[in-house]
Order: sequence, then structure tokens, then C-alpha cells
Amino acid sequence: MTRVRLLLPLAAACLGFAVPCAAGMPSPLTAARFAFPGSVVTPASGASAGLALADRWIAEDVAVNPAARPGRGLTLSPQLVRVSRQDLSAANREFEQVDLNVDFAGAQLSLPVRGFTWSLYASQPQLRVENQSFVLGRSGSTGPSATLQYDGSTRETRGGVAVAKGERVRWGAAVELTSRDDQYQVLETSGSPDAGLRDLTWSGSAFGGAFGLRWERRPNERGGLVVGGGLRLLAPLSVTGTELAELTSGDSRRDFEAERGSTYEAGLSARWTLSPESGVYASGTQRGAEKWDAFGVGAAAGQAWAAGIDYLDPEAVWGGRVGVGLDVQPGTPEPRAKSVGVGIAYHSGETVVDLGVLHRAIARPASPTLSDDRIVASVRVAF
Repeated sequence: MTRVRLLLPLAAACLGFAVPCAAGMPSPLTAARFAFPGSVVTPASGASAGLALADRWIAEDVAVNPAARPGRGLTLSPQLVRVSRQDLSAANREFEQVDLNVDFAGAQLSLPVRGFTWSLYASQPQLRVENQSFVLGRSGSTGPSATLQYDGSTRETRGGVAVAKGERVRWGAAVELTSRDDQYQVLETSGSPDAGLRDLTWSGSAFGGAFGLRWERRPNERGGLVVGGGLRLLAPLSVTGTELAELTSGDSRRDFEAERGSTYEAGLSARWTLSPESGVYASGTQRGAEKWDAFGVGAAAGQAWAAGIDYLDPEAVWGGRVGVGLDVQPGTPEPRAKSVGVGIAYHSGETVVDLGVLHRAIARPASPTLSDDRIVASVRVAF
């Protein structure tokens, strides 16, 4: 195990990164390789993706605000995920990566019962999947040759039951279970005695809750207004995991326990009606700090802002939307992300299809900007 820990700063130096390896940070998890801690929020629906999450707290997504007004029906939202690591491709050669990963963004079922709206839902507010392989160093490098393969996934899934009531003024509350499942793997092929496989996995879950409010005034008339806000509390999340090394020089295994401290999320969104067909959006979100004491790392509290506009003619079949946003989370390997979203909507009877494309340009200090792209399609069937 000592051998594995001593290898971390050496590998970071070979990649050209200055990586502060905190005590307890398991191999192969370094800031140069993977985006831990911290994350950007995954849109729960195609509409939110197209607006760059400018509608986040007033959309029909119960998974975000339990006071949402989804109406009776079922919504399914698959997505395509693409992470492009320009920081790695610029520093190495023969770079390859998986361009698209198929996953899901969210699902919800809502039914009115005795004046209340009850909803079952699931979403993935944190999701990142990436796979790269490359030969270390640029063409003409004089150092020893090594081929590296990175495979990583950060997956936080949230499911819950929500109840809401009200028309012009609406409240909602939810009980939730949040599950975390992380996998990080580095495979090195070289003549080094420390070449081989380094694998890290952990998983765990915790209960939490959310409360939301929504207020509207003539939302379909010019000058109308819709405002929504919510608060989500996340209890400490305990995980168990395994750190495994299968190297030329020997094998090792360590089982461990860790905990992410309790945190919160709160936000506010508004839509002002320009005309019965169009409206402008503004949104702000505050996220609490993320602390992993067993790993000796954490992320400071973060903020997100977004603005957007939509056009949805009630007499037409098609509509569109566009939005821009900014995410800031200090103390993380990727502290800032700018986003642009564009989307279309299709209405046919009781069926609504929203398709949104969200592009994020993510900054890494002293490195080229990388990109995170999502294509989210939501299909809602009323009954």
C-alpha cells in the first residue's frame, strides 16, 4: 500500500499537473485524473436542458421542487452524456475517448388523490461518465513510454415520494433516498514495476427531504409571473468501498469506510410572461459545502445562475427555448463551468416531447477548457 501511495505524486508529475494529495486520498483518485470532489448539476428533463436550467425551480420536475405542477401523467427522460477531456488530449498523444454514453436523467409518475398531487420520482442530479486512453506525453517526448487508460463514473441517484397541494399558491414536500456509486480505474501499461491496474469503488445511501413553494399570477397573460423556490436537506452519506491495486510489483487491497458530511441545496426561479406564447426565465441556486473528511478533501459552497427564453405557441405543434448559465464551486478540480442550452418541444394530444442539448465549457486551472455535453429527451404522457 505504501508503494501505491508513493506512486501518486510521481504519476501527477508525469502528467504535468501539480496535485495536492491529501492524507487518506485513495488511489487512483487524483485531481489531475478525475473531477472529485465537486460536480455540475444534471438537468432532470429535456426542457431544463434546453434552458440551461434557468427554469430549475419552477419546471414540472418534482425531483427538483416538490411543489411543481406536473399534472396527471408519466414522464421518462433518457439522456446521452459526453465528456471531452481536452486537458488530457493536449498533453498526450494517440488520445481516444468514448464519445457518447447512454443513461437516464429522470422519471416521474404523478396522480391527483383527494385534492393532493402525489408523485413518485427518480433522478440523477450528479452524473459523470468518462473513458479515455492515451500514450503519455506529446510526440517527441524523451521520457519512458507508457499507455494509460482512465475509466471513471460518478453517479448520485435520488428517488422519493412527494405530495403537493394548491393552485395559485402551491406547496410541496418530499421524502427522498439518495444513493452514491463511484467507480474510478486507471490501467497503466509500461515497463515500470508499478504498472498495472488501480481500481477504486464505493457506494452508500442516505435519507433526506425537500420542501418547495410555487406562486403564480396570470402565467398565460402578458406581464404574468411565476416564482418557485425550494430547500433540500441531505443527511450525512456513509459509503463503503474497496481500493485495489494489481501491479507488476505486487498486489494490494484495502477496504474502507468514508462519509460525506450533511449538506443542502436551495434555489429560486422565476418566469415573466412576454406574451401568451413566450416568457423569460431567471434562476439562482446555492449549494452547501461538500466534505469528505476520511479522504481529506472537500468543496466549498457553490452557486449557479441561469437565464433563458422560450416560445411555445399553444395553437402550434412546435416550440423552442434557449438559455445560458454559470456554475461556480471553489476548491474543486473544475471550479467554474459556463453553459449554453437549446431545445425544442413537440405537442401532440396528450403527449409532450421535449428535447434539450446542454453544452458546458468547464475550466481547469492552467489547463485547456474541457466540455461536458448532455442531450436529454423527455416524453410525457398524460392520462
